[in-house]
Amino acid sequence: MCAIHLPLVAVLIASLVSNASSDVQLKPTKVILVKNPTTGVLSAHQRKIVWKVKELASANTVTGSPLTSGATLRVAREPFSNSQCFDLPAVNWSAISTIGFLYKDADLSEGPVKVALIKKAPTGVFVIKVVLSSKRRVIEVTPGSPTLSYSVNLKMGGGDEYCSGSGTATPLRNDARVFKVVNDSTPASCGVSACSPSGAFVDG
Repeated sequence: MCAIHLPLVAVLIASLVSNASSDVQLKPTKVILVKNPTTGVLSAHQRKIVWKVKELASANTVTGSPLTSGATLRVAREPFSNSQCFDLPAVNWSAISTIGFLYKDADLSEGPVKVALIKKAPTGVFVIKVVLSSKRRVIEVTPGSPTLSYSVNLKMGGGDEYCSGSGTATPLRNDARVFKVVNDSTPASCGVSACSPSGAFVDG
C-alpha cells in the first residue's frame, strides 16, 4: 500500500473546504429503514434508523469538511411532521484518505448517530451511510403506520447539503413497526431543510 504524506492529505482536504458553496445535492436512496420493534416504554430504547445512498458515475462531489465544523443530520417522516435533528460534532470525524469522511461514536456519547460515512471513490461511486441507535439516546422518528413520505438531509460543515427522499419506489414494509424502502429514485427536490446551528429547524 502506498503511503500518503500528511501534507498532501491536508492540502486535498483543504481544497474540499475551499470549494464549499452550500449547494443542495439530491441523491437516490439505496436503503431507508426506520424501526420501532416494540411498543410501550421500552420502545424508545429499541429504535433504529439506517440511511444509505449509492450513486454510480456521480457528477457530484464531497463539498465541505466536517473536521472543523462538524455536520448535522435531519430525518423526517410524514405524516404528523415526525422529524428530528442530530448534531455530529467535528471531534468524531476523520478523513478517509482524500475521498471523504467517517464519523464514529460507538458508545453514543454524542447522540444516536453511531456511524456516518460520506465519500466519492475514484471510480465515481458516491456513497453515504448513516446508522442511528436509540440504546442510549432517544430517537423520536418512528414508522407512521403507514408512512406517507420521508426525507433525509446531511449538511456538511461549511459545505453542501445532501438530500434524499420519497421517489417512485414502493415500500417493502410500511406499518407501525417498520418502514423500509429500497432502491428509491432521486427526489425532485429536497424535502427537508438543514438544521440551524442551535439544533432547531430552519424552515425552507
